[in-house]
Amino acid sequence: MKIIGISGVSRAGKDTLYQGLLDAYPEYTFTRLSIADFIRVELADFILNHTGISVWNSTPEEKEMYRPLMVWYGNIKRQQTQGKYFLDRLQEQLHTRSVYVNSDYCIITDIRFKEFSFDEPDWIKSKNGKLIHLRRLDSNCNTILPNNELERKNDPVLQQLADISITWPTIPTQEGIVEYIKTLELLPLK
Repeated sequence: MKIIGISGVSRAGKDTLYQGLLDAYPEYTFTRLSIADFIRVELADFILNHTGISVWNSTPEEKEMYRPLMVWYGNIKRQQTQGKYFLDRLQEQLHTRSVYVNSDYCIITDIRFKEFSFDEPDWIKSKNGKLIHLRRLDSNCNTILPNNELERKNDPVLQQLADISITWPTIPTQEGIVEYIKTLELLPLK
């Protein structure tokens, strides 16, 4: 199994790239891991009980309402553990669930931080993985901007550390996304 981490600001298309890889390369098996999913699990009941919003089935507008809480919580856990809290969770998932071991590629769709000496991109590279950085252009060819101060600080660093940098336009259809991804010739990774 090869590990690919995808970085980029919110709405850059990290999950879209993952879905596009599935459709563009049916000859490979993929699994997805997300650090944000660990945060969702830990905050889901609190958010649902206090707002009536499900973190698993929310609209983009609802997601923007609870996103600051998720960022705040994730940042606290990272600060308390020098960035290792979520890396330990990733490691545990990779070694305890056969679905990951038996995949050709495990895609981690939200590599967002490089603040500590050993952080998310370092973990990817320690597994002989590759880091892809995404930058998306909106329909007016303007770069999608960082959503918060943490993204403003970390995204340029992640772009520098990336093995592959992609700037892509906003593509309105899944078919168009798949065709675009095929032109990138991302797989197989060497």
